[in-house]
Amino acid sequence: QSRKDNTFYVNARGNNPENRLAISVSGGKLEYLGRRRFRLPIVWEAREPTPRDALVFVHFKTDQSERYDRIAFQADAQPDPPTSQWSGAVIVNKDLIVEIPARFGAGRYDVHTGLYSSGAGRYAVEGEETDDRTYVLGTLVAEGNGENVTGIRFEPVVKKVRPEARWNVQRKKIDFGPFQTNGAFRCEIEPWRLVFTPLPDVPSFEVVYKEGSQIRSVRSLDTQGKVRREVPFEKQDGRVHFITKTGEFAYELRKQQ
Repeated sequence: QSRKDNTFYVNARGNNPENRLAISVSGGKLEYLGRRRFRLPIVWEAREPTPRDALVFVHFKTDQSERYDRIAFQADAQPDPPTSQWSGAVIVNKDLIVEIPARFGAGRYDVHTGLYSSGAGRYAVEGEETDDRTYVLGTLVAEGNGENVTGIRFEPVVKKVRPEARWNVQRKKIDFGPFQTNGAFRCEIEPWRLVFTPLPDVPSFEVVYKEGSQIRSVRSLDTQGKVRREVPFEKQDGRVHFITKTGEFAYELRKQQ
């Protein structure tokens, strides 16, 4: 928390300069289906959703590929439920049949995954990250000779535990004097209103304004300051409680005049 004149800056997510999401990923149990075909479920553990819906991409890489990024083949998916609704364990690609292209065949493939949103790019999550923000799951080993594959197995990477003490992965509300929140925002205090501006791409969060006895309305604003909608709120013992919505620019708490 910091304050300058009549402006507060609050961040209950903690020391997370990379804006890394509290989402981890691992490879599941591979099912070999014969010849060059297999299933490999991708197991995600989400302690918060993504701000926007994202594609799950899975890249199988080898030096035999002619591409600069070493990708030989892919197994991308639009997950159900979408990533903006994730909570807890989510398994992606559990029914997807993947086939190694004949021109690659037997060999070893590095397996990378990640989350991509057309509006936000690749999200930073927990895991062994590469320079292009993909996350290493392990190695796909295709046994045999050439395009004649006789078996496929998956060797998962040894997971490194990422320290969590620096940031609020449980999204508990933190007390910041006049405010309680589990989000991050800037608050400008004016004579007849307060304006809360969430940090970009922060998921929906709660705000409690403890000095809200004079607040009569809560409204969301667009980038031009125009009212978008009336926001439901609770008022009890002088405290005003409301919940933000992902994608909304700002919120106005207007006082009685």
